[in-house]
Amino acid sequence: MKQKKGQAALEYMSTYGWALMAVLIAIGAIMIYGINSPDTLASERCVPSQGFGCSSFDLVQREDDGLRVNVRNNLGYEIEINETSFNVLEEGVGITQDCVYSFTQEVTTRGLMQINCSSPIFGSIERNTLRKFVVEFDYYRSSSGPDFTRTASFEVLARARLDS
Repeated sequence: MKQKKGQAALEYMSTYGWALMAVLIAIGAIMIYGINSPDTLASERCVPSQGFGCSSFDLVQREDDGLRVNVRNNLGYEIEINETSFNVLEEGVGITQDCVYSFTQEVTTRGLMQINCSSPIFGSIERNTLRKFVVEFDYYRSSSGPDFTRTASFEVLARARLDS
């Protein structure tokens, strides 16, 4: 009788052992071929501060115009932008300088502002890689003045592409 219990236990362990081995091999294959890498699973997105909206964004492999973000003022009132307050921080790299904005300093309600950032870093980004940037600028309500400045922040996750 004891031999039959031992045989049943051995068969049980070997059957589930093979199943466990198959699962581990499948997980290993997924890891090796990069099926579950963040670059393939994550989607591009732009997450604005409250009161703003991203109408479009783009990351291009060019030094003179790499990151472009179109921002809409949804605050419900006119704002003025402090043009010296633009910062673009790339996660893991540091601060990227030379942001150029193409809008008047005063942005109307529902007005659109385009932020273009240029840097040598953008020319060295590999094609189809996913990069994360934080764009920040200071603004204030036109009717209140610069003593009441606030900071807006945008998180942009974009895939680099060649400029056509």
